[in-house]
Amino acid sequence: MPHLLRRQRGSPGARGRGFSYSIAQLFEARDVDRLRFPADSNGELRLEVRNEAFETHYINHLELLEVRHAADEVAVPDERNQPFVVAQIAPPLRAVNRLGADVRRTLAAADGNAYRTPPAVLERARAGATDDWIDLLVAPPPGTDSIAIVFRLRNSLLNTILLYDIMLGDPGARSIDWVGHDLAQVGPAVELAQWYQRRMGMNIAVLDTGRGVPWPSQGHRTGRVEDVAIVVPVLEPDRMRIRLTFPADNWRIDRLAIASRFAVSRTEPWFTG
Repeated sequence: MPHLLRRQRGSPGARGRGFSYSIAQLFEARDVDRLRFPADSNGELRLEVRNEAFETHYINHLELLEVRHAADEVAVPDERNQPFVVAQIAPPLRAVNRLGADVRRTLAAADGNAYRTPPAVLERARAGATDDWIDLLVAPPPGTDSIAIVFRLRNSLLNTILLYDIMLGDPGARSIDWVGHDLAQVGPAVELAQWYQRRMGMNIAVLDTGRGVPWPSQGHRTGRVEDVAIVVPVLEPDRMRIRLTFPADNWRIDRLAIASRFAVSRTEPWFTG
């Protein structure tokens, strides 16, 4: 019976945990994290929320949610930060990276042995050609119109370096006006968010072999160790080809699996405040 912790924040900062994208007030957003430990023998769960970096956090709301599910199901957040239950989880039939190397074993378990972009791909990276990718082959069950890709993954330090050393560090004192004034305006904030999603997100494309074109990609982003499920449509009844495209060295993918059964879960609050 996993538990999910819901938090909300709007403040500067970008560490490899929760609230990684709330670098200004207009980016304030809800964040749902799966807690990977149960209550104690007395039914109590003690949490400690710490601000361990040289930055300011504003937590407007904190809620502890309980997700009840069957023994063969697993609770994770979906891409909209809603509690989600998945079942019938299995590895893809095939998983190869940009170099054609088989990475199925690396992605098989959440064991800390995460996939990272190989040095040979990094050496080839140039302006306009910075992507790494993983191609998946999946066999959906008969009659299924969609499946869920279940990840355990996190960003590398590339995001941290991009924000602190380049976006904030290079302009110097002008960064104070950028964060305090420019990003308080809707236009610049939207422009930054769209740029980041386009350049730094993970794109998921499902190939429609009948038309020879991919299903329009959807983006996903994270800045912490995260369990998440992302639903994609089944466009071919027997075999699906899926490509995950992302900036080289921007991701550490610890586990990737396919869930054939899933549903949005009802939750009950343990605590809210």
